[in-house]
Amino acid sequence: MAEIDEIDDPLVEGLRPGCLVEVTSPPEDAPRLGQLISFDREANKFNVVLVDGEATTADPKCVKAAEGIRKPGQGGAPDSFDVLLSPRTPDGLIGEELAACLFEKGFCVLRLCNNAVGLEGAVETVRSMGDDGRLVRLPEEVEEG
Repeated sequence: MAEIDEIDDPLVEGLRPGCLVEVTSPPEDAPRLGQLISFDREANKFNVVLVDGEATTADPKCVKAAEGIRKPGQGGAPDSFDVLLSPRTPDGLIGEELAACLFEKGFCVLRLCNNAVGLEGAVETVRSMGDDGRLVRLPEEVEEG
């Protein structure tokens, strides 16, 4: 079985776990966004979770740090985001990015790496919590406006 290493230090072109990457794979021309998870040294492949929730492996020459991605409130597209979350996103990264976004812009847009099946389960859980009265508005004193 292949040895899979977590990436703690920059490994290839400064890529770290949790970073936003573009993955190109022939015959697809357009790069797909994803989050770098780990590197399989034996197979010489990166393990990446794409924004649609698909887990994939890619050759190092097909993976690069995402460039030119504009964030919400800074010229980003309607589907842009500040932080990409997957089940393997490092906790420290989430906290740092959330704090930076809230300080700079006053809001933060999170994008989940989730496939349709996972998303349906999450929506059902939130609906259930709302029906049970576990999701409520904040007191007026702490809401803006």
